[in-house]
Amino acid sequence: MWKFAVKAILRNRILILVTIAILTIFMGFMATRVQMQYENASILPESDSTSIVYNDFIRKFGQDGTVMFVGIVDRNLFLLPHFYALFSLTDSLR
Repeated sequence: MWKFAVKAILRNRILILVTIAILTIFMGFMATRVQMQYENASILPESDSTSIVYNDFIRKFGQDGTVMFVGIVDRNLFLLPHFYALFSLTDSLR
């Protein structure tokens, strides 16, 4: 069995090399047409309240993939120790 495979490959080596060359050129050509899509798939339905708020935010501020949002719930945020903690967090994230 292996002798047959080896003989077939050696007999048709030019055809195999030409086929590999053509496929390589074709794949290289197709690689020049690759495009990236930077939109995420929508997990939530369009009628969901979170999706509506997010879409309003995108319409108002635009979309940038390099931005990170952190939500903070703290009634004492503007007291000095809490504000310094927030400042320290944002400074370390930067």
